[in-house]
Amino acid sequence: MGRDVVFNLAHTNIAGIQWLSQNSSALKILSLHGWLDNAASFRTLSPYFSDFNFTALDFAGHGLSDHRPLGSFYHLWDYVLDTVSVLNLSNQSSWLVGHSMGGAVAMMVAAVAPEKVRGLIILDNMGPLTNQPEERVVTLQKAIRKMSKHRQDRFSQYQT
Repeated sequence: MGRDVVFNLAHTNIAGIQWLSQNSSALKILSLHGWLDNAASFRTLSPYFSDFNFTALDFAGHGLSDHRPLGSFYHLWDYVLDTVSVLNLSNQSSWLVGHSMGGAVAMMVAAVAPEKVRGLIILDNMGPLTNQPEERVVTLQKAIRKMSKHRQDRFSQYQT
C-alpha cells in the first residue's frame, strides 16, 4: 500500500504516491502519468517495483497536486520544471517511467537534467511532437495568438 506524499516546491505543491523499499539504498523510480490521468494509474505496477523506492507523481492540476494559477497554462515544459524540481530534492538519480504525455515529459527531463536520470522507460509515446524547422516560428506565432486571446478568461481544471 502506497503512502501519499507532497513535494513542496518553490513554485507549487506536487502530490504523489510513494512505495518505499525496505532497502535504504534502493534505486529510485519516478513515474509520470498521461494526460487527464494521475499517480494512481501506477498502483498496479507498484508490487513489481518492491525492490525500488517507487514514486508516482500527480502533475499540476491532476490528482491531488495544486492547480496552476488562474490564467496559466499546462504545457509540457511546465511539467518538466516540476519534475526536475522534484528530482533536485534528492542527490540520487532516478529511473523515469513515463506513460503517454508523461513519456514526452520524461524524455525532455532526461535531456535537460541528464545527471538526475538513470534511465527511461517510455510507454505509449514516441516523443514530443515537433515540426520542420521552417514551420516552427509560424507555429509559435499561432500558439501565442491563441494563448493571448483566451488568457484572460482561461481556467483549466482537470477532474480525475
